[in-house]
Amino acid sequence: ERYMDDGNGGLRPLRVRAITSAIPAAARQKIYDELEKGDLDALTYIDVLTEGWDSQRANVIINARPTRSLVAARQRMGRILRNKQDDRPALAIDIVDTLAAGTAPQVSMADIFAVANIENGKAVGDITPAHATAMADVIQELYGTFGKVATITNTYTQYVAMLEALPQISRGQAAIKQDGKVRTFASAGRLFTRLNVDSFALEHLKANYDIETRMARRHFEAVEAYDEDQVQASLANLPNAVHTGQGLRVGDTSYVSLTEVMAIANRTHSFVEPSYKQVEDLAHELVRTPKDVHFTKRFRARTHRGTILYTCQTMVSIEIGQAIVAALRDQ
Repeated sequence: ERYMDDGNGGLRPLRVRAITSAIPAAARQKIYDELEKGDLDALTYIDVLTEGWDSQRANVIINARPTRSLVAARQRMGRILRNKQDDRPALAIDIVDTLAAGTAPQVSMADIFAVANIENGKAVGDITPAHATAMADVIQELYGTFGKVATITNTYTQYVAMLEALPQISRGQAAIKQDGKVRTFASAGRLFTRLNVDSFALEHLKANYDIETRMARRHFEAVEAYDEDQVQASLANLPNAVHTGQGLRVGDTSYVSLTEVMAIANRTHSFVEPSYKQVEDLAHELVRTPKDVHFTKRFRARTHRGTILYTCQTMVSIEIGQAIVAALRDQ
């Protein structure tokens, strides 16, 4: 339980209410009124107060849920930027999260105010000396407890500008003109859907064949795309696959395909219905050496020009396959 100054030299518990979409509108309005009268100190919410709610009292926001939407970020800030009768400044606190590589970074205060960067803790606009001193004390206490980012930069704005310069992926493909020729680059998702090239196979092909890649834009993220013709040509160099269920022996190691591992798990344990992604993820945890995996090709079709098209088949050692089935059973 947290405490705050009661205005008479003592302490009292912090009074907080949670606002959710499950609370009827009339009940929510009553809570808002309590905040304005000073009967509440803070509200917590997720996507409920982003717009259409104004407060003459609220002047602090803690963004505990990073967003990659500039519109949503500005709407959040709007909740505390109303002019206050006592000229109190607003205090915005961002909790910085680590986001997956290739995805848009979280929107920062520099993005919201459309500046290149902001020194952390520096006031935007004019505030009175007394308020500036009080804010500085609060900010320093927060720094001591949670740490800080020295300079807040407009990384989201830069990322969006970079995305705009990239070719756009549509239906898993990006057409890129180079040296007067249009080349087709495919996302990893398209390669898996059409050619069964999973993450293991993609890494194998990239490491052993000269496959060119380009960064491309998919919605609001930058993803790596691969020359589809080169991928297809590299598949032709893989050894032929065996019939499903027969397995394959190479040297002193026996292999089974990940697809067959899925089928074995389902046949052995009727309550197990694994997806390929589950099996693939478990394989990543269990595979330790290059000898644990093997790659083969399967005939897919023949084009009107006589070119043979193939799909890829990722295989793992029998021991790895057995461990995957056991892990699926125990999940």
